[in-house]
Amino acid sequence: MKKNITIGYFFLLCVFFIPVESKAILKFFDVPQSHENYEAIQYLAENGIITGFDDDSFRPENTISRAAFTKIVIGSQVPQEEIDTCIKSHGLLDSPYVYFSDVPLGEWFAPYVCVAKNRGIISGFPDGTFGPEKKIAFPAVAKILAQTFQLPVNNTEGEWYTGYINALSKKRAIPPTITGLHYQITRSDMSELVWRLKNKVTNKNFKPGSMIMDSNCLPFDSQNILGVDMDTVRETWLSWYNDERRSAKLPAYRLDEYLSRTATFWSEYSAQQGVINHQRPGQKAYYDYDAITQWFRDQGIEFTNVNGFTFTENIGYGSWNCQKSDCTAEMITKIREIFEFYIREKNLSSRPHYNAIFNPSFTKIGVGIAVNKEKKQFYITTHLAAEIANKQQEICQ
Repeated sequence: MKKNITIGYFFLLCVFFIPVESKAILKFFDVPQSHENYEAIQYLAENGIITGFDDDSFRPENTISRAAFTKIVIGSQVPQEEIDTCIKSHGLLDSPYVYFSDVPLGEWFAPYVCVAKNRGIISGFPDGTFGPEKKIAFPAVAKILAQTFQLPVNNTEGEWYTGYINALSKKRAIPPTITGLHYQITRSDMSELVWRLKNKVTNKNFKPGSMIMDSNCLPFDSQNILGVDMDTVRETWLSWYNDERRSAKLPAYRLDEYLSRTATFWSEYSAQQGVINHQRPGQKAYYDYDAITQWFRDQGIEFTNVNGFTFTENIGYGSWNCQKSDCTAEMITKIREIFEFYIREKNLSSRPHYNAIFNPSFTKIGVGIAVNKEKKQFYITTHLAAEIANKQQEICQ
């Protein structure tokens, strides 16, 4: 009897112990093994450098702020003791701010900003701010990484960022997803960059620094509506799509500036006409795939066929008469109505917009909005694609 109790007790311990141990290896449902940065994200997660969200997602497509990027990079290389003692050891405990007027003493990122400032990794903006919530563009990324990982930097020629980008390029550390100087990196990009530098990975495809700094670029002004922060609008639209895809355990869409450019062009053309549809100039059919394909080619974009899918185009419109200095929130409210219309297609026999949201072969998304002031209407275009085959030039903004 005693022996049976002992065996049963040991069995219960094993049943409890195994699931706990398996949780040590973090896997995010929105980062499948087929994801281009899977190995990097897994490495950083397993080593406690990055974490996911409460729903077990990583959200690789989300852009990252200057504060979050600084925390992750400093945390990946600097001893924790130096981070924990930085503020005190530099006599900053009696100050309400840590070096910058927008870095309060008690903020979660303050110790990391302290280390970065004292090591000469960051310098902030001329107005004395750090901009913790601002999205971080590639030149600043290159500087922080090159300085933190102590790469050899030659800053005697070119712009202030030239040496830093070249330093990353020599290490083959720049992933192909980085499209240009104005590119705002995502959580996925950040993981790949840090992983490559930390582990001296040089055998993966990379983007040469010279290509990133090439001045030959495609013109595109993303701030195309007065009083509307289009970057915020696009990221909100993306988040709605990806919330739905996460619920269906599908890989997330990634915001693509080339598709945002083409989507904006079509919305602007539609605003000039006072009506939005899929008919390109001279086209008779409502949705002529070949004609739209040629229109994309005219914009410098060609698509790769993935599982029989290349691209699709979702459109919509609504009333618009915002006269405030900041109309961003109102625009988000308006386009939410369009998005909910797409979702309501679920129970219809014809549901092209709904199907596009949940198409597992589509991974890239771009959104553009334009306004016809006379008709008091806005027009929204969403371009969705599997893969873009020929992106070469940087987007000018």
